[in-house]
Amino acid sequence: MLIAAALESTLAPTRALILSAAQDAGIAVQPALLFVEDAWPHFEAGAHARYIETLAGAIRAASAEADVVVLAQASMAPVADTLADLGIDVLSSPVPGTAHAVTLALSLSPT
Repeated sequence: MLIAAALESTLAPTRALILSAAQDAGIAVQPALLFVEDAWPHFEAGAHARYIETLAGAIRAASAEADVVVLAQASMAPVADTLADLGIDVLSSPVPGTAHAVTLALSLSPT
């Protein structure tokens, strides 16, 4: 699992949410964290296409080992469509995304 964010402040709460949901489901997960530092200035400048492009490139480069990607910010939702060809789920909303990530982890974990 890879958690990606354009704002560093969203990584810890998203990680905590995922770990809590996983614990409630009785599974262990070890999410990797990806902070895409150079993406947020594009969002602030209104360059949304560049924002999505920057995020997508960084996530592609970091997702080789991931079985799912969780986008930590609602502003990142359009990245999910851009990454549809990765062959793994890209979850674009932290709360429902976390629930889905736990379900996926359960289905992928060895019995």
